[in-house]
Amino acid sequence: MIQFWHAITSLGDSNVTLPAAAAICFWYIAGGTGRWAVLWMALFGGALFLVAASKIAFLGWGIGVQSLDFAGFSGHAMRAAAVFPVAFGLLAGKDRLILRAWLFGGGTVLAAAIAVSRVAVHAHSISEAVAGYLLGIAVAWIFFRAACRHPYPSVSRWIVAAGLFAVVPASFSKPAPTEYWLRHIAVQLSGREKPFTRAEWHRQTRAKKAGQGNLNSNIAPPPG
Repeated sequence: MIQFWHAITSLGDSNVTLPAAAAICFWYIAGGTGRWAVLWMALFGGALFLVAASKIAFLGWGIGVQSLDFAGFSGHAMRAAAVFPVAFGLLAGKDRLILRAWLFGGGTVLAAAIAVSRVAVHAHSISEAVAGYLLGIAVAWIFFRAACRHPYPSVSRWIVAAGLFAVVPASFSKPAPTEYWLRHIAVQLSGREKPFTRAEWHRQTRAKKAGQGNLNSNIAPPPG
C-alpha cells in the first residue's frame, strides 16, 4: 500500500507540477489571452512564496504552530491543488462550462489524493497537508472564476491533453532537491549551524513541561 501512496505523491512533485504550471501559462499566451497568464503566474507564484516562507521560518527559527503540528504548508499539496484543477479545466475546450466545472472538480479530487499521500508517506502532518491543499484550491478557484468570465484561449484541447501527458513521465524521475535548497537558505538566513527539526521542537516542549512540573511541585501548599 505504501508503494501506491508513493506513486500518488510523486504526481505532486515539482518535476511534474512546475512544468504543468508553466504549460498553463504558455497555453494562455499562445491563445492570445496573455493577461490571464500574468494572473496565473501572480497567484501561483504568490502561493509558492508562502509555502517557501513558511518552511524557511520553521527550518531557520522554529516558527510554526506546535499545537497543530504545523511546520509549513505542504508544497506537494499546494502545487497539485493549484495546477491540476486548472489544467483539467482547460481540457474542456471552448463553450463547455459544465464540462469544465466537472473536470475542475476531478482535478480537486486528484489533488486531495496527493494531499492524503503526503500524510500516508509521513512527509507532512495532517494540518500541513490540509493547509497546503486549501491554499492551492484558493489559487485555482480564484483563477478559474476570473478566467471563466472572459474569452477562452484559442488553443486546441488536444494540445492541452498532450501537454499534460508530456509531464507525467517526470513523476518517475528523481525528485527535485527543493527541500535541500530550502534548508540551505534557512541556515544562511538564520545563522544556525543546521536546520531546525521537528524532533528539536518536541524536545523543547517536553523540557518546558518538565520544568513547569518541577516548579509546581516546589510550591508549598497553603497552610491549612
